[in-house]
Amino acid sequence: LEGELMGDRWVGAPLADDPGADVPTPPRWLASEPDDAALGRVRWRYKLKTYERFDLDNILDHPHPMFEVLQRCMRPLVLGMTRDGTATVTVDDPTRCDWSEGERLGITMEEMVYHYLWYAEFQYSDMMNPVQNCTKNVSIIDVANMDFSYLRGDKKRLASVLAKFFETHSPETNLTTFIVNTPGWFNWMVWPIVKLLLNKRVLA
Repeated sequence: LEGELMGDRWVGAPLADDPGADVPTPPRWLASEPDDAALGRVRWRYKLKTYERFDLDNILDHPHPMFEVLQRCMRPLVLGMTRDGTATVTVDDPTRCDWSEGERLGITMEEMVYHYLWYAEFQYSDMMNPVQNCTKNVSIIDVANMDFSYLRGDKKRLASVLAKFFETHSPETNLTTFIVNTPGWFNWMVWPIVKLLLNKRVLA
């Protein structure tokens, strides 16, 4: 799973069959590539194929046998709603994962990625509602307890895989992101790197 989530695979990637000209490209995929509608459609077909291959649209219908074990080392996202009900809110603390406990339990990177995706699908399926105009998310990332260990190794790798997945497969769903309680070194060491990794539209 992890290998399939990493990297830019749109060119030469397995794509879902094009449903035909009578099926329009969903608006958020057109918005993700405002200067190239054809690329927006390719990205949409890539997402469809990826979700089909891993059955991610039905992830909540399958047993999650590692749920209780993963809960022992990974606290879930805090999910909520804006007061006007037009957006979900996630409060994420990157340091909430007990890496030493995960290592003791033999938790793999793939299992951690699956757990994150399970929560993301739960959020979308149970809280986001296009009919009620609730299709966006406000993300609050609390880095008060972050230290230099999150800039290397598996901690950095997990963040990179997840960021790439959501940037690729969930465009135009993030309303805004607040990074709070940042230590001083975050601004001159982490943020310059983040700005280089994100595409201009996501950064904006």
